[in-house]
Amino acid sequence: MNKCGKPAAAGSAFQELAYGLARLDVLAALAMLAQERRYCRPTMTDERMLEIVDGRHPVLEQQLGSEFVSTM
Repeated sequence: MNKCGKPAAAGSAFQELAYGLARLDVLAALAMLAQERRYCRPTMTDERMLEIVDGRHPVLEQQLGSEFVSTM
């Protein structure tokens, strides 16, 4: 027992809660970033092909300060 008279096992419940809140915080931040930067979810198919149309490079966009779309 800890000094509050509660079993120490309650600590693991708080750790699980903290982990869940941290995950939620990260996912919310990524969702907000995706919305601000107009990212979109890829369309998944059963085909064994990767086709990127007007693909943007997020790192180069941040470095250049403008939207970067490859011409290849």
